[in-house]
Amino acid sequence: ALIGALLVTTVVPLGLITAGHEQSSFREDTELFARALAGFAEDRLDDQFHSVTLTRALLQAQRAGEQVRVYNTGRQVIVSTGGRDLGVPASQLTAALHGRTVLDAAPDDRLRVIAPVTGDRGNSIVGVVVLSRSTDELEERVGVLWAWLITVGAVGLAAAAVAAIMLARWVSRPLSA
Repeated sequence: ALIGALLVTTVVPLGLITAGHEQSSFREDTELFARALAGFAEDRLDDQFHSVTLTRALLQAQRAGEQVRVYNTGRQVIVSTGGRDLGVPASQLTAALHGRTVLDAAPDDRLRVIAPVTGDRGNSIVGVVVLSRSTDELEERVGVLWAWLITVGAVGLAAAAVAAIMLARWVSRPLSA
């Protein structure tokens, strides 16, 4: 019972902390990629210049199953990876057009980042990038983490039980005799 209590008090917090770190890392990676896309989209929106870097980043995103939309200040889609509409609320587009990055959980278990695209001078917003990334990979990693922690905890508990039984028999042998 003592070993079981010790395992629970160490394994559960470890799992919660690690899962929280995985979720935080996933959010940060998604936000960083959205900001990188916003930087690549700046040439297309501000200078009307075709950006090869943006095209490559969009292809990379599409291969990864991510959806991207680039909006101009008139809220018209300029570039898209295709697929269905992302259903971005107007309030979130407005917030991004005012310079705020918005992280949102989309209804279909996807993380959505709405990032402003700043112009050459850095003081004007010329558009918005919306990146929608599936959380399936994150959920799978967290599931594997919990499976490993439970397995290690169960093996530790079984080993402790076997050791306790052997110790009890060894200690009780002189008493039985």
